[in-house]
Amino acid sequence: MFKNESIINYYLKEYGEKIRKNISNTKRKGNDEYRKKYGQLDLDTIKNNLLKKGLFYGKSQYSSFYYGQLGHDDLLDFTVKVTRRYPKLFTKINRRFDLIIIDEYQDTAESILSLFLDAVNDKTNVSLYLFGDSMQQIYQKYSEEMKGTLRQIENKTRKTINFRSNQMIIDLLNNIYNNSQRIQSSPDNMKIEKSDFQPTVYLVTGDERESCINGIVSEYPGTLVLYVFNRERFDRIGALDLFDSFQSMDKYGFVKNIHAVDVLLNKNEDDNPDILMRCLLVLYKSKLKWEKHEYGSFFKLINHNGRKFGASVTVKSKKDKQKTFKLWKTIFDCFLNDEITIGEFLDKLRENALLDDIFIRDVLDSEEYQKTLDVQLKELINLEQNTENVSTQHGVKGESHDSIIFSAEDSRHQPFINMFDFFELWSKRPMSLRDFEIFVTKYQSFLTKVDKDKVKTDSKYGREMAFEVCNEFHDDFFFKNVYKDYYKNYIKKQTQINLKKVFSSTKIERILLAYKLFYVGCSRARRNLSVVLDKSFVEGFKDSLIIRFKKIGFTVIDC
Repeated sequence: MFKNESIINYYLKEYGEKIRKNISNTKRKGNDEYRKKYGQLDLDTIKNNLLKKGLFYGKSQYSSFYYGQLGHDDLLDFTVKVTRRYPKLFTKINRRFDLIIIDEYQDTAESILSLFLDAVNDKTNVSLYLFGDSMQQIYQKYSEEMKGTLRQIENKTRKTINFRSNQMIIDLLNNIYNNSQRIQSSPDNMKIEKSDFQPTVYLVTGDERESCINGIVSEYPGTLVLYVFNRERFDRIGALDLFDSFQSMDKYGFVKNIHAVDVLLNKNEDDNPDILMRCLLVLYKSKLKWEKHEYGSFFKLINHNGRKFGASVTVKSKKDKQKTFKLWKTIFDCFLNDEITIGEFLDKLRENALLDDIFIRDVLDSEEYQKTLDVQLKELINLEQNTENVSTQHGVKGESHDSIIFSAEDSRHQPFINMFDFFELWSKRPMSLRDFEIFVTKYQSFLTKVDKDKVKTDSKYGREMAFEVCNEFHDDFFFKNVYKDYYKNYIKKQTQINLKKVFSSTKIERILLAYKLFYVGCSRARRNLSVVLDKSFVEGFKDSLIIRFKKIGFTVIDC
């Protein structure tokens, strides 16, 4: 199908603008490579080659539109577009499958969900089941239309067995979730040992936070620390520019499934989602083997993983051995140079024919990676040496860990998280995800009636709309505790400062995100869970918050 001329024409229609932009970029080294290979570079030449070789999945994040190579996101995006362009393709789905299951649906792009929902719509020969947990819907944001569709789907409540945590943690999670329709229980043959201690909340002063965390880690080695995602963590370990460079890439943006932190904290060179980080991890780990004189392990690592980016080692004679030693000593000496950049380091490998053409094209010659290539290599070393037992809330989607420390704090960078506003709200009344989402949906829907441009210039109109909002939600718990005072102040005085706080759902969305992150962070604990928070941020409601923590199963230590 992907050599079909109609599909190729549609592909060029969708990505033609990007291709033309790349062709006109005289600094793009990949252009010379294409001309050298095919004689010339224009849309006709590209089309002729695509008709011969077809489109294909590149098995990476990267797309190479000249060659018809589609990365993870672009493959899904193009598949959805082609299916909508040629609706007969839906029959391929509903004729081939009797049962379709989408696991972790909350992390599935809306376009993919829509594709399968449309494919099975009004069909009796195929069933679609969505398995997941909306409490863990952190990355994806669905439209109101999709939310409405999901609410209409038959909700079959089933007994939920939790295999990742012991009973004490499961009881705590049920209390945080607070939904009688979704009670988790442990399996009959529970194999997870009992907790070493009751889940504990530590109320500390700001300067005691790290020492408290270090004390827990010292007593329970191997404890994983979950920090709320923020740039300061990477700044503290000397890897801020590296973090910023990956965060600036569109493919690791906040709305994507994979984030910069997932790339930087994944130490598995086979599993890391980024082609450049996989290469750097192999080289860094190879250096460690080399320094320990573990040459057998070094050869194995380079030849097994290095081939993925073009590096390999062959030793057949004494001369080969001397040449290999000299070559890799030169490469690894770069790690001792505090000034060398990642790009300059990789150029050393390119000069010695240790990088293949695909890696050079996808990384060294890619505009996408230029900011990362300009980062000093020492930041990679700082990252690898200082993040052994540190994760962030955007790594919460992984496996459980025996002991977890959740460091509760606000985030003033993307994604913005109002953790302490959540704690204040929670201290006043137990709540559930359903409570939150009912209010957020109604509030957002009502705000669509407000002309956002008109309220900026017409204070009378703004005041009238503020009264309408207050009348609509005057009895609602969330509105009274999050927005009521903002609207009262705006009604009294229609200033720009007051206007910024009304007619917006931003604050409640950040509080809802904090609730989800708190739950998901706690859910990663297999046996032991500690929560550390700065008590200076909860002074006005500390007593009621302590009561709430104790009611759901925590013990509280006020340091």
